[in-house]
This record gives sequence, C-alpha cells and structure tokens, in this order.
Amino acid sequence: MKKMFPMIKQCLDELLNTLEMYANDKKEVDMKLMYGNLTMDVISTCAFATKTNSYKDPNSPFIKNAHKALNPKSYRLVLSIMLPKFVMKFINMKHAIEETSCQFFFKLTRLIINDRKNKKDKANEVSDEFDSNESHHVNEGKEELEIQKKVMSGVEHYITDDEILANAWIFFVAGYETTATTLSFATYELALNPDVQQKLYEEVMSSVDTNGEI
Repeated sequence: MKKMFPMIKQCLDELLNTLEMYANDKKEVDMKLMYGNLTMDVISTCAFATKTNSYKDPNSPFIKNAHKALNPKSYRLVLSIMLPKFVMKFINMKHAIEETSCQFFFKLTRLIINDRKNKKDKANEVSDEFDSNESHHVNEGKEELEIQKKVMSGVEHYITDDEILANAWIFFVAGYETTATTLSFATYELALNPDVQQKLYEEVMSSVDTNGEI
C-alpha cells in the first residue's frame, strides 16, 4: 500500500482537476461516472501497470476492453443464463463477456508476469508511472521484506501463473463496480448532510501538512 500511494494520489489529482473544470463551468457532474473513471485508473495503474486517464482518453484499449468486460451485451447475458453448456460451446460462446476482452486482460497480465520475472531487483518493484517528486512517500520496507523472506522460505507451494491471472481478473471485476458505487453513495449522503460533510473535512484537514500531503 505504501508503494501504491503515490500512484493512487496521481489518479486522485486527475479526478480533482476534472471536477474543478466542471465547477468552473458550473456544469452538472455524474459522480458515478467520475468515480468509475477513478476506479478504472487506480486498478489499471496499480494492478496492471498500465497508466490510463479515463477522463481525457476514454478510447484507450485498456478502457474500451474494460467497459466491454464490465458491461456485457444483454443478449449475451440472456444466452449465458438460458442455454446449456454444450449449446454455448456449439455457438462458440464461452460466457457473457466477449472473449476478445478477456484475452486482452489475460495477455496484459502475462506480459506483466514475464516482466516481473525478468527484473533483477524485485524488492523495489514500483511502477514508474508517478513522478520522482512523489517518491518521498515510499519507504524502503526492509524490515517487511526480511519478514516476508523468512515466511516464504518455508513455503513449498508457489502461486502459478493461472492463479495470478484469476486473481487479477477477480480484483478488476469485483473492485470496479463496488468501489464506484460506494463512493457515489457516500458522496450523496455527504451532500444531504452538510454537518457531517464539514466534520469529515475537518478530520481530513487535520491529517495533512501545510503542502496538503497526508
């Protein structure tokens, strides 16, 4: 989490810049869409080592395939529920999600796995997507690494590439909609309760320094 913090903060800064433009133009904002974009950017950056900006570049391959995966067509959903497996196999349809979208993420995950395997310095694997002036957030974590080495030294079974693929897919599918919906509902409740909103604001401000850093 310490290593991911600068990347998450960069995604949050992009969200704030977008919201500021809406505020300056006095336009209505679809917060579910905004939080969906934020969640997409955080997941793509932290989990898939792919820098995206859903606000400025909604047509990037990652985002287009992500939306296809998260919003399957209605007829595919109906067929996947109603038809038996042998019929699904006959019409060359494995599941509701389009195969091209699945393969895009599987291929991307395999590339990341191979890249990590080829890296010599695995202890300092931090995405290069954030600026060097953010690096003061990241601790060396030497003690944590030593503990991890001791624990893993007695482990005989290591996670397979297929298990990594499955976990990455679950992380993406399960994390997107739930996070965006929760943030949207929290924002709605804060808008209805200004006193709670003010209390939250004061708590947040008490946790940041003069430069606005946590």
